[in-house]
Amino acid sequence: MFIGYGHRRVAVLTVAVALAGGCASGAPSATGGGPTGGASTSSPTTDASGPDVGPVPSTAEADTTPAETTPPVAPTTPERTTPPPPTPDTGPRGVWEGTATVVMNYYAPCGAGFEWIHLGAQTYRQPVQVAAEDPIVGEDNDLQLSVSSRRQTTEGGFTMVSSGRFNTTSGPLTVTYWDLAVDGTAISGTLTDSHKAEGVVQNLLYTNQTFDPCSDRLGGMLNALGMDTGARLSGRLGGRSGSLVVKGRSMDTSRGFELRLDLERAS
Repeated sequence: MFIGYGHRRVAVLTVAVALAGGCASGAPSATGGGPTGGASTSSPTTDASGPDVGPVPSTAEADTTPAETTPPVAPTTPERTTPPPPTPDTGPRGVWEGTATVVMNYYAPCGAGFEWIHLGAQTYRQPVQVAAEDPIVGEDNDLQLSVSSRRQTTEGGFTMVSSGRFNTTSGPLTVTYWDLAVDGTAISGTLTDSHKAEGVVQNLLYTNQTFDPCSDRLGGMLNALGMDTGARLSGRLGGRSGSLVVKGRSMDTSRGFELRLDLERAS
């Protein structure tokens, strides 16, 4: 612009040119003064003592689309087939376990003229084990049979064996007690020899005997009585179950017995 006339016009023009040159010379310096020493145009600084407002949140819209995930792969289990249960041995050989019902009849010479009379009967139950195995050397049976209650030292206990082998001064001795017949799963037999003469009685009943057979006033004790010859055995052993019945008397005739065995194969 022009102000006044004459020499004043030239002076104003000169000042205007000078101011225009200062504005075009560049950005102000860090010390606050421009290159011509004019007024500072630096921007204000943030006061370090002021509160920290943290990062400025972005105004960009967040992507809410769920990321694609690959489902976990389950470990592969090899296919297994359940083997069929083993077919049980259909024959009698093996170990059998179960319960023996023992019916014991008591006799004593307490009648007129010391006649033997029946004093009564008692029933007992015992766990029992039966083993049917190959016959031992010298045994004339198709198998060796042994039967034993698990509580022998109580009333109603018993033990039975079809044969036995003993060491003697003359060498090993095999004795056979029972004559057994085996037909498939059916078993029958008879006690043919107690071997009392050799002192190797092995078929026994366990029972309490009083010192006075006609009363209990004198007390008594547990005795092992040999089974007498003529005792009979019958039943079957096969598959998974079996049953046996044994009937007889003791050698002193003071006991009559019946053993009923309900069995299951153990091995």
